[in-house]
Amino acid sequence: MRYSLGITGHRETNSAYRENTAGIEESLTKLFTVIDTVRIDASGVDTAGNTSYKPRLHALLAMGADLLAVDVALAMGWQVTAPLPFGKALNIAINAQAQSAQDARAMLTGAGECSLVVAANAAAIAKVAAHVTCFELTERDDAITKLYLDSLGYPPRLEAIQAFSVAASERAALAGRVMIEQIDLLIAVWDGHSPGAVGGTRHTISRALDIGISVLWIDAGSPASWRLLDTPEALAGRWNQPLLAEAASIEALLSKEFGLSHGPIRDALRSLQHAGLVTILPYRGAVVTDVTVREIRELYQVRAALVGLRARWIAERGEGTYKIVYALVSALGLALIVWGFAHYRATGWIDV
Repeated sequence: MRYSLGITGHRETNSAYRENTAGIEESLTKLFTVIDTVRIDASGVDTAGNTSYKPRLHALLAMGADLLAVDVALAMGWQVTAPLPFGKALNIAINAQAQSAQDARAMLTGAGECSLVVAANAAAIAKVAAHVTCFELTERDDAITKLYLDSLGYPPRLEAIQAFSVAASERAALAGRVMIEQIDLLIAVWDGHSPGAVGGTRHTISRALDIGISVLWIDAGSPASWRLLDTPEALAGRWNQPLLAEAASIEALLSKEFGLSHGPIRDALRSLQHAGLVTILPYRGAVVTDVTVREIRELYQVRAALVGLRARWIAERGEGTYKIVYALVSALGLALIVWGFAHYRATGWIDV
């Protein structure tokens, strides 16, 4: 089972990040090393020596904590996936922190020159993007590009800057949501104070906690300080959360609940929702759909028929077909367990 992590954090413009970049890199390296050595698959078997089980990092490729974490992950042989708020070219141009419309046009079109600092930033992002799997959210690129160029016009116009900021934040929030839905744990490099905009570090932390994703918070002002936030209330009282004892705490975090990560559990719940067996409610989780004793009895009858079919197909068609039918029987068995437990909890009995 592959463990999936997300990264969110400050850009280089944040003073705490800028002053503690070396310490943050050291903490990320320690953290990723611990995670890389305690991977457990669903059966509880250590998979540390199997590269197909290497963790996957999800990042939006912003200058700062994102790129720092990606560099560490790639050096360790991890897969990296990048849900980009914009198309790749526009994402690079925006995150390279252009200082003028000329800079932006040069990066977007490849024609003309831009400042050396902006060119270096763009090159750094492009180099990383070439080694990761990018998913580009491009549907609003034309409109965003116009807003972006307008925001860099001279003389500066406050309304143009604000219009671009709002639009870009909304896209970052969307990409952040895509990332959160794919991960088991969010790593946040945050100073603990900056409120940030929609789509920023503080907002991404809050969104993760709202849907039940734990956040491992690395204090940008004191990178050796790690805290685990697992509820919105923990975020509100973040400074009162105990410091993690590094390896031991992370190992317990990854191995809890028999080594199962959130990803497979969410996948199973989505499958059950598609089948009409559970309903997933925003900010509340999954609840079992109402079911009658007659429906449960009918499900058992179907399962009994599938078990017989599985035995016959094993004899007639071999192992490949068996796996297909086994998956069907297993899925139906899970549905029966979920519905049966719900009915028992409600009535105190079940008759099949």
